[in-house]
Amino acid sequence: MLVQPQGPLWVRRGDLFTPFDEPINGDKVRQTLHLLMKNRTKILDQCDGIVATSCGARANQGVIVSYVAKALGLQPLVAVGGDSREKMIARHGLLRKCDSFGCQIEVVSKAGYPNVVHGRMIEKFPNAFVVKFGMNMESHPDAVLDPTAKQVQALPNDIDNLVIPVGSGVTVAGILRGLIEYEIHPRRVILVQIAGKDRSQSINEMVGETYPYELIRFDRYPYARWIDRKIDLDPSQTPIGLDGMNEAKAYEWLMESIDIKNEKTVFWIVANSAEIRGIRQ
Repeated sequence: MLVQPQGPLWVRRGDLFTPFDEPINGDKVRQTLHLLMKNRTKILDQCDGIVATSCGARANQGVIVSYVAKALGLQPLVAVGGDSREKMIARHGLLRKCDSFGCQIEVVSKAGYPNVVHGRMIEKFPNAFVVKFGMNMESHPDAVLDPTAKQVQALPNDIDNLVIPVGSGVTVAGILRGLIEYEIHPRRVILVQIAGKDRSQSINEMVGETYPYELIRFDRYPYARWIDRKIDLDPSQTPIGLDGMNEAKAYEWLMESIDIKNEKTVFWIVANSAEIRGIRQ
């Protein structure tokens, strides 16, 4: 079940969406799968079959895009910044994972700045179908947002608090669209952003209409720091391991800030990248 109680807390389990043999999971996998399936014919006919994405060497976006593209019979390409390709693969486990999928890994600049890497990738591979950080909202918004919006139907009724970790804001925008479409109105929708610039404006633009929410900036930890947290509120249930880059930090804020015993609260788990990072939980 994708929404389940854990003690007094309700948990929406995006990490249970595992459509492939590899341990990639979550809403980004669903978004990437729908995006590439919708555009597969175009990618084969007009893009030389290549699906390209640029990301940091420690980001799991490359792994997700690589595996989904390969599963659909397409050629994945991941562009990064750094020194030589061989050194980058040797140094970074996620790039080794991409390499094991048959992904073409390209070091396109010495600097790892996202805009520089993305721009150099576009220059070098102008015909490729590009999957951006934020999942192609400008060109394919419905293919990206609708799969997440539909998941909102599984939420329980009469929610006091819906707490959602924020990364790029795309998954959040899909959730807000779903709340509007299915007329579900938690008393509070709380977005916990653990790093980066304020995503409010881009979220509002993606949703396309106003929906009330609170955005909390929770920057206690550096983004790249993995913290170990589990949801372990009922001794009769198996603890739920959390992604240490995102969900674990948002959950820490939730447990410090929300009275879950007296307020019906849902925590939305987007995904868990622990296994693909080689982290035991």
